Amino acid sequence: MSDKEPWHPIVPLTIKEFVDRTLAAEVKRIEAVWKAETESRDKARDIQAMELSRRLDDLNHAHQNAEKDKQAFLTKATYEAFLKGFESWSREVNTYMSNQQGRTAAYVSIVGIVILLIGVLLKFWK
Repeated sequence: MSDKEPWHPIVPLTIKEFVDRTLAAEVKRIEAVWKAETESRDKARDIQAMELSRRLDDLNHAHQNAEKDKQAFLTKATYEAFLKGFESWSREVNTYMSNQQGRTAAYVSIVGIVILLIGVLLKFWK
């Protein structure tokens, strides 16, 4: 460059050099995007795997708890046998209570009549 020629920031390139540089820059950009997407996808997959593992652990724990709870329940045959015995006992108790209420009502009536008679006798006795 001589002193008289103005300085230009433009570097003359052939079309082949321009295309090669442009393609190389585009390849680098695509590789960077691809790498970022791959890393993002891998991170999302790892997070999803951890979440699925946690859920599976929760389900296994819930299954164990359900099995423990299931052992605490009565079988249908045991419940039906208990129900038959309970129904007969309940009928007996109801019958006894009804009889007892009838007796109590009779005793109260008798006591009331006796008190009334005593009151009437005392009234006329004087």
